[in-house]
Amino acid sequence: MEASGSAPALADAWQSVHANGTVTAVALYSRTIDFDLTQFLRKQIDLRTSYASSKDDYLRAFKLLQDGAVDAPVLTQSYSLADAEQGFIDSENLHATKVLLACS
Repeated sequence: MEASGSAPALADAWQSVHANGTVTAVALYSRTIDFDLTQFLRKQIDLRTSYASSKDDYLRAFKLLQDGAVDAPVLTQSYSLADAEQGFIDSENLHATKVLLACS
């Protein structure tokens, strides 16, 4: 799932998916994305897009979080502004899925 809107993240998503896997882009991108489709083809990765979710989708997601089926702390990591550089490093090295900067 690519939800950041980062063109390089979507372009490189094939590296994080097993063969016959699926990459779903749910973000809006501010520019045209240049990526190597051959890498997706070689691994037979499905590339899907989604623009919106229904109320039922959100309720199901909340239920998965509530039931502990999804480890919420894995989804986001917060960093203070003083630690922002580490947040970017962790994100770049795929140690953080979605970095949040606490600005207060």
